[in-house]
Amino acid sequence: MRRGGGLSLNPFGLWLGKSCLPRTLFRKMALVDENTPYWLALGRVDGLGVRGAHKLIEYFSSPQAVYHASRTELEGCGLPARVAQAIFAQSGLKEAEQEIDAAQKADCSLVIYGRGSYPRLLQEIADAPLVLYVLGDIDVLSQHAVAVVGTRRPTAYGSSVAHRLACDLAQRQLAIVSGLARGVDSAAHRGALEAKGKTIAVLGSGADVIYPRENKRLAEQVAEAGAVISEFPLGPLRPRRISPSATGLSAAWRLARWSLRRQNTAVR
Repeated sequence: MRRGGGLSLNPFGLWLGKSCLPRTLFRKMALVDENTPYWLALGRVDGLGVRGAHKLIEYFSSPQAVYHASRTELEGCGLPARVAQAIFAQSGLKEAEQEIDAAQKADCSLVIYGRGSYPRLLQEIADAPLVLYVLGDIDVLSQHAVAVVGTRRPTAYGSSVAHRLACDLAQRQLAIVSGLARGVDSAAHRGALEAKGKTIAVLGSGADVIYPRENKRLAEQVAEAGAVISEFPLGPLRPRRISPSATGLSAAWRLARWSLRRQNTAVR
């Protein structure tokens, strides 16, 4: 991908009409357009950060316009010289194209900030992820939801309560949001599944990197009944991305804030 060069609106290399494609594949393709690689690339620029990326996109009107800006224009926005140079040099675009290909192979949807499929209230937090990586049904992200998060070492009673509460709420058409961790999180997901309801697992790693490993089958069941999502690219986290905010509990708590706001109530 080069400055001034055109981007294919069909990054999967398919030249088939809508009627020739499976519905799920066509829908995933529809989520990807000429701006998608730029959204992904901005998330890979060292020293920029999510808030910095949002400010640039707001100033230049689109992530593609950010990458087409001159170095002087970028530095004029207050960016450090090395960050401006990285963007000017098209940093991250090659990796972004690889991400799109990997997502297609993994049957993973890329839900971009500001699009109709992006959770509306999640957009209101200051550091809303630029992209959500979703394994499963993206529509569940817009469903009324309740977050259930807690200790990884609950008592038997605590696990039972989390399971029963999630089951009861799922039967009332509420999606259960948790972090797929051991303990309360796992109990909540299983409660929703028992009720044949919807559940969302929010990971602090790539959506395809399941931890703990014994929850791999649970993750598959969650994706079948709802969605496994992450703000991080597929695959292992790069060293620079490992931070307190990348823990499963933090990831679940971010969605907890979102889902509690949806219900306009807080449970402590």
